[in-house]
Amino acid sequence: MSVPELRTTLSISQLRAESDSTKHEMAQFKDEVTRLIAEIENIRMKREEEYTRLIALIKDIRLKHENEITGSTAQIKDIRLIERKIYVDLVERMLTEIVSYGRAVDIVRLSSAIYEIERSCIETKIERLRLGNKMLYRNLRS
Repeated sequence: MSVPELRTTLSISQLRAESDSTKHEMAQFKDEVTRLIAEIENIRMKREEEYTRLIALIKDIRLKHENEITGSTAQIKDIRLIERKIYVDLVERMLTEIVSYGRAVDIVRLSSAIYEIERSCIETKIERLRLGNKMLYRNLRS
């Protein structure tokens, strides 16, 4: 075997080894990318489930709110109901922006709005209890 043939043989052997190494690296890279895509998809699905749950919660609050305004037991039509509607609208809009547009939302504003809805609901229940006690007291006196 002459020197040029030996160099060609070594070069071909080296190229094959490098090719095999490159194929292996590419396969590892592809596996890693596939794993990362699956992980991202899993995170997205969990977020969508959470947002769907939050939107259902907000719709439930909205339904209860509308029932309070239109229901026969709605004897209290005060600023708290209007205030609560504003906060429910705000939370619903923020959640819609997250789900529909993938926008980041100020978590402090979101949690503050949810807190205000809860506070307003509690205040309304307390006011109803007071009103009910007053009416009960009047009925007992008469």
